[in-house]
Amino acid sequence: MPKPELGPLAVGDQVTVISNNNAGDRYPASVVKIGRAWVDLAGPGGSWRMRLDTQEDGSRHGHPARFATAEQVAWAQRIADARQVVVTGAKLHPGTDSPWAREDRLLALAAFLAAYDAEHPTR
Repeated sequence: MPKPELGPLAVGDQVTVISNNNAGDRYPASVVKIGRAWVDLAGPGGSWRMRLDTQEDGSRHGHPARFATAEQVAWAQRIADARQVVVTGAKLHPGTDSPWAREDRLLALAAFLAAYDAEHPTR
């Protein structure tokens, strides 16, 4: 399953804004205006203007704030869970250049390890 694309947005759609601080705070937001290149978002954490093509605020310093749909947030959580299984559970550390560091292969490796653990509970 590939990473979900943005897809069409409509005014009132709910998204998650991930802040540009080191903690990566997340805020619920809704779409208030859509332009050709930008989308305006508002929520309890503030208001943001983000580019549609990059899903980021265009900041040139540090990590830009970004937004994600519910499907994209769920995908990121699946990747984080798979990384947890591989790194913490199996004590494997694929390097950034490793083919196993790719998201699709990381998911496959985590699924394999889960199936193996189910068949061999005393591993």
